[in-house]
Amino acid sequence: MRKTFLALIAGTFLISCGEAKKIADTTEEIAEETTEEINKVVEDNSTIAHDGIIVDKSKEEGCTFLIETDLGNGTELLEPVHLQEEYKKDGLKVNFTFTYSKRPSKCGVATPILLGTITG
Repeated sequence: MRKTFLALIAGTFLISCGEAKKIADTTEEIAEETTEEINKVVEDNSTIAHDGIIVDKSKEEGCTFLIETDLGNGTELLEPVHLQEEYKKDGLKVNFTFTYSKRPSKCGVATPILLGTITG
């Protein structure tokens, strides 16, 4: 009876370990898929050329020259971290690639970006 009881406990333990492994594997797969999706979004913005217009928002607190563009979900304002002087012209039409910057925005109405390429 004692051996049967121990065998039953050991069997339950092994089954629960197997289920924990399945859960861990599934969680890891979901994390990998999510990371891949995030990386794809970042890569897409840095490799796809976007059209935009330079707008002078220097009269608004913390703002300078921004890029107004449509990334597929309406008009957005992007704040280039280092915009070259030659592109600081209100109304200039530009074509650019970018990645999102991790730094906080100095301008409350725009999203900070790092320019990959820009032509005007």
